[in-house]
Amino acid sequence: MAACAQFRRVDFAQILFTADSLSNIECHNDRGWGLDAHETVLTLAAKIIAEF
Repeated sequence: MAACAQFRRVDFAQILFTADSLSNIECHNDRGWGLDAHETVLTLAAKIIAEF
């Protein structure tokens, strides 16, 4: 996507979101893939985008 945007000379941005943790490999906790945080993250992302 970034290469296509550069080729077409348009702005490009991306937001990455992850909620899985492998910090303690012996006791992996997927935390429900962050389902409880999705609304918060999407709201924050929308506010950031609106600022542009």
